[in-house]
Amino acid sequence: MYRYAEYKPVKTLPYATRQLQRFSRVNPVFSPNRTYNSWAVESSVPDKVTKERLNPWKKEPLQIVANILRQNIPAFAEPNASRDLYVLDTLDNVNKKKLVWDNKKQWKITKDHSVCGVGSQNIENWLPRKGIQVEKWDSLGVELVSPVLNSNTPNDKKDASQTGAFIRNQCGLHVHIQGPNAAQFQRDLNMSEDDAEYHKAKVWRELAMILLVYEDEIARLHPPCRRPGQANAQYQFQSNRLGFMKEDLANTFPNNLVGPTVQTLIEDCINIDCSTQAISRKATIPQICDGLSKYSDSDVVALMNWPRTIRAGGTQKLDRDLGDKDRQVNMTYMMRTPELPQTIEFRQAKGSLNGEHVNRWVDFCIGIVRLAHLYAADPSHFRVRNWEDVTLPDGTVERNSIDVFDLMRDMELSPEAIAYWEGQVAMYAGYVKNDEHDRLDDEVPPEGFVSMRGGSGRPPGKRARDKNDSGEEDEDKKKPKLSPRTAAHIFTLASSITIPSAFPPPATHNHYPTLHKNLYDTKHHHCPDETLQFDGLDWTLPSFNADNWMRMETSHLISVSPGSRHDRTSLSPCNALILSMRAQHPLSQFAQTKSYELLPIIDRVFGGPARDLNEDQIVRVLREWTNGEFNLVYVTPRDGHGIARRT
Repeated sequence: MYRYAEYKPVKTLPYATRQLQRFSRVNPVFSPNRTYNSWAVESSVPDKVTKERLNPWKKEPLQIVANILRQNIPAFAEPNASRDLYVLDTLDNVNKKKLVWDNKKQWKITKDHSVCGVGSQNIENWLPRKGIQVEKWDSLGVELVSPVLNSNTPNDKKDASQTGAFIRNQCGLHVHIQGPNAAQFQRDLNMSEDDAEYHKAKVWRELAMILLVYEDEIARLHPPCRRPGQANAQYQFQSNRLGFMKEDLANTFPNNLVGPTVQTLIEDCINIDCSTQAISRKATIPQICDGLSKYSDSDVVALMNWPRTIRAGGTQKLDRDLGDKDRQVNMTYMMRTPELPQTIEFRQAKGSLNGEHVNRWVDFCIGIVRLAHLYAADPSHFRVRNWEDVTLPDGTVERNSIDVFDLMRDMELSPEAIAYWEGQVAMYAGYVKNDEHDRLDDEVPPEGFVSMRGGSGRPPGKRARDKNDSGEEDEDKKKPKLSPRTAAHIFTLASSITIPSAFPPPATHNHYPTLHKNLYDTKHHHCPDETLQFDGLDWTLPSFNADNWMRMETSHLISVSPGSRHDRTSLSPCNALILSMRAQHPLSQFAQTKSYELLPIIDRVFGGPARDLNEDQIVRVLREWTNGEFNLVYVTPRDGHGIARRT
């Protein structure tokens, strides 16, 4: 790695050394327990800059990344590379202003101060091959910054997909979308300067409304570790609703955004309930709309990225003059000076090794910004008027469903894209505490260690959301709490079951005794538990109030009006069958079936637009759908049903 003999790697740095500022770029005050494993380089003479003999890596790991990219991606392969790689050191605010951001061929490799390795205690689990010697591996966080990519250019999307193969899962995927600006409207819409400024303000406010109203719904697209309030995300980003939760409504509107008694220390801004239920108690949607209409552009940004303050002392974040960028969506960059890109930054997504996932999320982010333009041009398209259903003076009921899949339909995402996100929602809804979707990748400091740099030193297993001082979660908190609407998208989330060829086809009776001959031992064949369970007569959703289920699911998703099939793709039995088929028989042609393709069969069996199906009807649907190739298998009263191929 180094040219001269006086340099050698040191692989056993004590924690006290690794947490020093020159070794760990992460500030322990704002990101506790994020000191990660990294070797050092020891020289026989002191370094000219640090005056120390023991120093961290410089650009060497970044050069390794560059070499891997050049070897594996043709666009980076020299001498005929169509894309350029620029290796930087730490990318701070000063360096950002010096970079040429309009170079559409240059990818940047850097050590951002917030990007870490995987941790001394976790490195064995992240090695690319099992059984290799842990002591021969180091861990260092690397950030790969793309140039400006055109969402309408296939080659740019191909680049994102290819490069995505080298993104580590513990990193966030930050997507920057061009923010609406007056010059754009003057140029593209032939508006006057005043009209362009007015229209820009409308787009910004509509964007704020989308994010405030749909925040919890958008969070369903991401794993628990990337949701506000989860311990892993607590110090990386927070809710855009935080200002509403911390301020009185009288302070929030018209523009007194940081009351004199409001605490803005980092510890005062975590563990705040920012749920839809909580914000609905603070302000109605009409109140928020009216308040935003009186805001300047900078005040809209300050509310969405609250707090905008430069108070001194304590654990205050720096550079908050425009607002705190560490939110699910960072709008402060739209207020930056012209030498830096003026973008909307979507920070919530987890880094992914899956190129399709990256592209799907980028398309969704672009869709949100486009919807803000659509709603600004015609506010009637924004379908939500209140947080809940409202009975109007004439006795009719105004339905107000806040559903991320409604947003997708407004974006005109393809059925394939919607089906993809349905699968993601299902997967994340079925998470188990501390699994790959909920895992907290902290490094525990040595017992009794006190950092001179500050920080809480909170043990990683002790999550901020857990209130039990014993360190154990209450029994009723061990299983994830699912809303009825979330459960509608899931049926089975485990691997396939194997049915022996001698296993008889199931009977279609509605009582446990007559089904007993079809019982299948789950202990030996690993049949997954089902989210939708069978009570002997009908399919049910355990632990949910049936009245709430019917009201939440059928009021807007189940419609009998012509041309409404696509609005019923969240029908429980429809997704139950499709997701079970995908999980249990992924290689079958029927695993590729879309919701809108199965709905006509369900309606034929039901005798009209279906609302729910009993077990007998689901058996008939399955047989018609698969031409008799598959049958419904009853497993046990506890474990529900599975799909078996007839032999």
